[in-house]
Amino acid sequence: MLKDRKIKSPIDAPEKLNRLVSGTSINGDVQTESNFRLDGKITGNLHCNGKFVLGEKGVLIGNLKAVESEIEGEIQGDLSIENLLVLKASSKIIGTIQTNRIVIEDGAQIGGALETQKSKEFKPLSNNLTAETGDIVY
Repeated sequence: MLKDRKIKSPIDAPEKLNRLVSGTSINGDVQTESNFRLDGKITGNLHCNGKFVLGEKGVLIGNLKAVESEIEGEIQGDLSIENLLVLKASSKIIGTIQTNRIVIEDGAQIGGALETQKSKEFKPLSNNLTAETGDIVY
């Protein structure tokens, strides 16, 4: 009967969740070794060695580096996501995105460059891959 139980990965472990609630703001860089949910506002860079979730009213003004991420709110800065990045319909990203895998829901807004690749180390993006909000780049 034990084989029917779902085993949570360390990224999904609820006991390892940090949370910044709506109405709370931080000015400065944040680093965490576990999962992090942001419903408030951070002005500064965020480094998360787990899953980062940005709630619909959450705002990050700074760069994000995380293992996995799910975005519903707004980020003004560059993203470097090691594994999967999910952009929900309400998300708005202004900056460069680097990730191995990405899911973009209809309605998500991206103003900047997007690079996907399978290696863990990302090479710098070339300058000619930028796009203005609303532009379609093929």
